[in-house]
Amino acid sequence: MKIKKTSYYGFDHGQVIKKFEGDLSFVNEFAVEVKLQGGGTDYKTMAVYKAKKPNREKGHKDYMLLFTVYDPVEDKSQLFVTGRTKAEMQKQRYQEGILCDECDTVLYSMARHDFTKCGCSNETFIDGGRDYARVGAMNLSKTTPVRIDLLTDKVRKLKKNSRFSE
Repeated sequence: MKIKKTSYYGFDHGQVIKKFEGDLSFVNEFAVEVKLQGGGTDYKTMAVYKAKKPNREKGHKDYMLLFTVYDPVEDKSQLFVTGRTKAEMQKQRYQEGILCDECDTVLYSMARHDFTKCGCSNETFIDGGRDYARVGAMNLSKTTPVRIDLLTDKVRKLKKNSRFSE
């Protein structure tokens, strides 16, 4: 199985690792739950790095997350950095997806309108990120729902009729 991944930010991971301390390694990009100022939560796609040696004296955590926000006034994106503990990452490490049995590709959607499709004749697709799961294919019987561990890239097949509820 191969996992089809989307690179949202195109960060140069080598430059990121050089710039920040903590002996970092790139893990993946995925949607992380964030608290909104007015209350409630939303998901923001972030690049996730694991720190082998987080500097606890400076308040560094086990994972460093990078994301950008576009500022229309300045007409440029601004880089933001946040941290997460191992326990905080446990809550958000799994993502539902779909396996196209025809081309053996695992697909998942990172954000609400991240439409992802395989390239084979079955045209399997998924959309909705963590907000909803909309899946389709020319032949749905040639697909299998899966759960992906985004920290390790391990994929677990779910029951064919589970529709991500297992």
